[in-house]
Amino acid sequence: MENEMEAEQYVDTGTAARLLGTTPRRVTEMIADGKLVAVGVDGNRGGSSGTRPMVAIASMPLEARLEYVTQIDTLHPLPSGMLAAYRDVYKDKGLQVLWRRHQIVLEAKAEATFADYKKTTAAREQIAAKYGISTRTLYRWVKAYESEGVAGLMDKIEQSNKGVPKAMCLFAQDYAKDRMFGISRRTRSAAFDDLKKQSAELGKRACAHCVHNAESLVRREFALGGMAEQYTLCDQPGGGLIVPQSRSTFNRFVASIPADEMAYARHGKRYWEARYMPKADRERPTKANECWFGDHHMIDIMVIDEEHDNAIIRPWITVWSDAATSCLVGFCATTNPNSTAITESFIRAIVRKPNSEFYGVPCYAYMDNGKDYRSKKFEGEREVEHVLGRLNDSMETVGILRQLGVAVIHALPYKAWSKPIERIFGTIENRWIRELPGWVGNSPTARPEVMTNAKLRHMAENGELLTFRQFAQIFREQIAPAYHNERFGNEQSPIERYRALPKAREDMPSWDVLDFIRQESVSRKVFPRGIQLGKCWYWHDDLRRLVDKYVTVRYDKEDMSAVAIVDGKRFICHATVKERLAMVNADPEKHAAHMALQRSTGHEVTDEIDKAHRAVDIGLRKRNAIYEPIDLAQAGYQGKTTTEYRRAAKSKAALEKENRIRSGEEEDAAHDAVLEMYMQLGREMLNGGAK
Repeated sequence: MENEMEAEQYVDTGTAARLLGTTPRRVTEMIADGKLVAVGVDGNRGGSSGTRPMVAIASMPLEARLEYVTQIDTLHPLPSGMLAAYRDVYKDKGLQVLWRRHQIVLEAKAEATFADYKKTTAAREQIAAKYGISTRTLYRWVKAYESEGVAGLMDKIEQSNKGVPKAMCLFAQDYAKDRMFGISRRTRSAAFDDLKKQSAELGKRACAHCVHNAESLVRREFALGGMAEQYTLCDQPGGGLIVPQSRSTFNRFVASIPADEMAYARHGKRYWEARYMPKADRERPTKANECWFGDHHMIDIMVIDEEHDNAIIRPWITVWSDAATSCLVGFCATTNPNSTAITESFIRAIVRKPNSEFYGVPCYAYMDNGKDYRSKKFEGEREVEHVLGRLNDSMETVGILRQLGVAVIHALPYKAWSKPIERIFGTIENRWIRELPGWVGNSPTARPEVMTNAKLRHMAENGELLTFRQFAQIFREQIAPAYHNERFGNEQSPIERYRALPKAREDMPSWDVLDFIRQESVSRKVFPRGIQLGKCWYWHDDLRRLVDKYVTVRYDKEDMSAVAIVDGKRFICHATVKERLAMVNADPEKHAAHMALQRSTGHEVTDEIDKAHRAVDIGLRKRNAIYEPIDLAQAGYQGKTTTEYRRAAKSKAALEKENRIRSGEEEDAAHDAVLEMYMQLGREMLNGGAK
């Protein structure tokens, strides 16, 4: 059948040698040995008979035959080495199939009659039936051969230089990458058009700007900077900016660019880190409560917030999970994730709870890098001591983690893979949350099409959506227990691992300590009316002596009925909301009690003043010093008392003053002289030398 398809074609020994990759002498030997078929043709050179041999193409190996037909097809030359690569992939059988297709196409083209289209169609239908192929396949082969030559009849092969066609020089490849790497995220079509435009504008001058050209100034400049070796030398110098003519060829080149390079250039470092950066695997801790992970998560369902005008919202859950067991040791549902939710869930994780096995203090807290987790209240940045009534302990009043001796590890910002708790959220969402009414997915693209705002409002009006409280109860009583008892793969369930492992810490703070350190802290001035916090005034009788002084006020946002007052390191009292007296018709008992408080406060103040006066040495007074009591017995002067001294002083002072006035001295001068005399007398008596 093969011989029927082949037309009689012959080449001289020189051409045959090039096709076979040998010498003309060896071709002559192969003819003599019967390995090649040849005929003698009259000529001026050759053997003694004057003939020269012409080798039949049909007698040559398939690869040589195919090489011949590609050489004579000057319109569609086959790229160098492509035939050898085809043979490496499809072996000799592939070459036989390719040659058969070529011969069938030649026969079909020979039957083409342009004057009579129907005859051509009938003839090609007969050829297709003759070789067992469909007419459509035959027409496809003919069309491919006419446009690409033998290459159009080849099956696809994965070349080592895929995407780097010879029709695209190195500089053109660099330019194409630069266009595709831009942050504007150009389309392939736009980048291809830009490349062709540059090629037309630069022409041959492009080589002068090419770093791959050994003679260009750009190359020399790169060489001075030690960067020239990074760029391969061009094997087509002087050809200008060579670009592919086919858009599909350009697209294949773009597809060959590594995906991680495209991701980093077009989407940024964070996108690349999440999808392509190598990640480390971590070993779990060997003890329960050794490390806790903390994070907020927005739940993928819509619920009704009854406390805020029945608004339809997505609730949040703040969770602390144990790294060794993946248990949710503490959590709370909230409509607004903040530092209060973090603190509340952390305290819940520590204390013993009814119907829960989770309790204790962790060694490490591995958490988010957000402002809620970095709050002074939760993490702590300074130390202040206080004494808290019955606790009788010295502790820090700022920073729960610092007070409890918990080391802090912050996850890298915007790197979800560094927080294993994200996988726990994904598991809970996929297994349980999506089964609840009002599920909307975690993104606009994942949201069910029917879950429009109108649909959600309709569901809320008909009671088909959960309220926030109902969701919190379902999560606490159904979802969390189901998760803890679920065996993932062949592993133990989270609760089984928690029971089996020892705890990293055995200390357990009392509820009094936890209740105090969980509170907010703020500095406030004490006024006669009390302490103002928000719109309320707080008072306790112990504050009456701290008026005009700044104190530390600790309070719980959820219960503002009372606040704790700390003065420096000393706990003062628990102040309550101050009750106001009526302007008219006030309660007589309350009014009397308030008046009694005012009187008692006044008495306390005057008593302290009198106490200070009594403590001062009366000898420091100026004009009346000689009349003030002096304890001569304590001074060691012969057991005389202050009364005896004062009596004698008065008598002598009156006599001396009268005598001085009689002698003509002014009254004040006489008084001063007498005062000085008896002051001297007092000093002599105290020193034991008075007469």
